[in-house]
Amino acid sequence: MSEFKPCPFCGSAPFMISDDNHSTAYEIDCQNMECNARPWVWETTDFDAVAAWNTRAPDPEITRLRADLAVAVEGLEMIGRMKIMPDSKINLTTLSFALRISRDTLSKLKVNQ
Repeated sequence: MSEFKPCPFCGSAPFMISDDNHSTAYEIDCQNMECNARPWVWETTDFDAVAAWNTRAPDPEITRLRADLAVAVEGLEMIGRMKIMPDSKINLTTLSFALRISRDTLSKLKVNQ
């Protein structure tokens, strides 16, 4: 079984109990009685209960970085699909554009600290 993440609201450790009213049910609660949120999850398996408890909202910075990385990868894949002809202005213009987008996007992939 995985380890529990701390309570996302107060940082306290959670605890898991088996629900005696159901044959297979597990509940995970924040153990801090003074936690204003008092989050809890209830699932039919201990694995699902831990997975649900450990689920957090996505970090907006990570979401932004993933989107930027997808744009950079798309530009690099476009370059990889190109058949460069030495005397082709269109291919060189497209290559230059794809490289610039990829370079610019990759340069933005620094996490703000």
